[in-house]
Amino acid sequence: MKTFSKRACKDVLAPFFMSIALLTRLPVTGFLPQDWSDKALGRSALWYPFVGLLLGILLVILVLLLPQQSDPLVVATLVVTLWVLLTGALHLDGLADCVDAMYAGHAVIKKEPLSESEECPKKQTLFRVLKDPSVGAMGVIALMLLLMLKVSLISMSSQLVLSILVAVVVSRSAALAFIVITPYTPYASKAGLGAVLAVYTPKKVSMVILLCLFVGLLFILPVVDVFILLAVQLLLFYCWRNYWVKQLGGFVGDAIGALIELSEVTLLLTLYFLFL
Repeated sequence: MKTFSKRACKDVLAPFFMSIALLTRLPVTGFLPQDWSDKALGRSALWYPFVGLLLGILLVILVLLLPQQSDPLVVATLVVTLWVLLTGALHLDGLADCVDAMYAGHAVIKKEPLSESEECPKKQTLFRVLKDPSVGAMGVIALMLLLMLKVSLISMSSQLVLSILVAVVVSRSAALAFIVITPYTPYASKAGLGAVLAVYTPKKVSMVILLCLFVGLLFILPVVDVFILLAVQLLLFYCWRNYWVKQLGGFVGDAIGALIELSEVTLLLTLYFLFL
């Protein structure tokens, strides 16, 4: 019985700490198993929304610790700074890489439809830019615009705590949905993290978690607001997924992080208008 309980605890906690290690820079190395499997790594994606909740709680603690008389712009800047530090700018890096790759891929498209022989160089260009550790001009511009928009929206939010919690949880839930219903690109390495997540993330359990999240939102937000949020997120999700499926036949790892960033800012923007 003890062996079963210990194994069950390991099966649950190992993916949880792996998820924290993948999505944040929180010091959880000591809790990671030394011999994790691809199955455990796939199950770590199930914890993405809960890791988002953990991040949200840490950000909310910062907000509550600051004096109530603090300038909203200062509060917003500190919140976004901690936000970036907690995630190690991992998702921002993914966004910059994706924007650079999308711009580079667009540059090789001609006005007339590409032939089959021209499609391959385009895909090679996308992958070359995605793997390039340096950030291009378009990536820098995208990061500047996104961070400025985040600071602006947080500084003007009338429901800051709720907005932060919804943004970090729903955005990582979107990442989970993206992994579950989007194929992994056949042009990338099958040994990469994205490939493992695509194969080993339990789809049925993921859908149950996403459904529970939807029900949970109905308890903290008006029904109309929930459906407006859902509509905006579905539009973003459809466009983002459609782009990568069309260009590369599926997603790449950077696309997950980029989707998290895009979801966060669109959620903050939508909530800003809903709370006016």
